[in-house]
This record gives sequence, C-alpha cells and structure tokens, in this order.
Amino acid sequence: MSSSDITKRALAEALKSLSRSRSFDRITIADICEACGVNRQTFYYHFSDKFALVTWIFERELIREFRENLTFENWDKKLCKLLETMKASRHFYQGVLTQSAFPWFQDDLFRSTRGLLLEIVTRVDENSAMRTDGINLLVDFYTYGVVGLILQWARTGMGDEPNILILKIQSLIIESRQFTLELFSALEKGER
Repeated sequence: MSSSDITKRALAEALKSLSRSRSFDRITIADICEACGVNRQTFYYHFSDKFALVTWIFERELIREFRENLTFENWDKKLCKLLETMKASRHFYQGVLTQSAFPWFQDDLFRSTRGLLLEIVTRVDENSAMRTDGINLLVDFYTYGVVGLILQWARTGMGDEPNILILKIQSLIIESRQFTLELFSALEKGER
C-alpha cells in the first residue's frame, strides 16, 4: 500500500471517528487533521475538501466493492456486504446520508442497482412478451424501491440487520413480479 493510500485511510478513519460525537456539518478540516495528526497542507494534498474525502470513502468502501464482479447470482451477498459496511460505521453513514450534498451516492447506487435488476428481470422473464418500455418501467420501479429502502434504512437508524433487509427486498421483488407481469400482459393485450 502506498503512503498516499495510508494517509487517505487515516484521514477517512479520523472523519469516521469524529462522526461518532459530532454531526457532519460541524466537523472541520482542522478537526480531521488534529484527529489524524497531520497538518492542513497534507489534507489538501489529498482532498480538496471534506466532501471529496467522503466521496473517496463511499467509492472505496461501498461502490467499488458492490460493483466489482456483480452478478445475478451474487447480488444479494454483495448488497448485504454493502449494508454491513454501512452498519459498521453507522454514525458516519447516517450523518452523511442526511446531507443533501451527496445525491451522487444515491445516483451511483441507483445506476448499479438498475443495471443488475435489468439483468434479473430479463433473465427471469426471457420468454415474456413484455415490451421494452414495460420492462424499463418495471426495472425503474424495483430500482427506486430497493434504493429507497436502503436509504430509508440508513437514515432511520439501520434497525434491521442487513440480511433481514435483503430478505425483505427479495420478498418484495418475488411477490410483486408475477402481479406486474400479468398487469403488463393484460395492458399489452388491451384487456384493461
């Protein structure tokens, strides 16, 4: 590991540690530097501001890990790992996700989840006569639901264990899939 990575990780851990006792908006660069034992110049060598540090943490701890080798067969395990990582640093993630300055995390999670759900719906319903616009609507519906559940879970205290939330998501998708397919089939046939 390079010395740059070591410093970035130390800054990240300092920010996460500070988030246990202070809200994100009250944590300053000076606080992070003091907690980490580095000067401001060192911080600014690596990050332009504390938002850039948060972006690095999200990318490093969540997004990269979630996207890497994401497949139909392992999505539930990958998502569970993402949730476990968030729960392990709950104060940090809860504090940051309540900030409106981080819509990109939701967008990134949405893109990754949508791509996966498109694969799942296409693979499960290969013989379906559903048109592309129907498939896209179904995938968007599931994606907003899954991402919304994750964000709500994070913002409201992460009460459920990650594996329980995954089971709820799986159940939601499985139970609503048949209803949705039948509805779209009826709409395409002009029955409704």
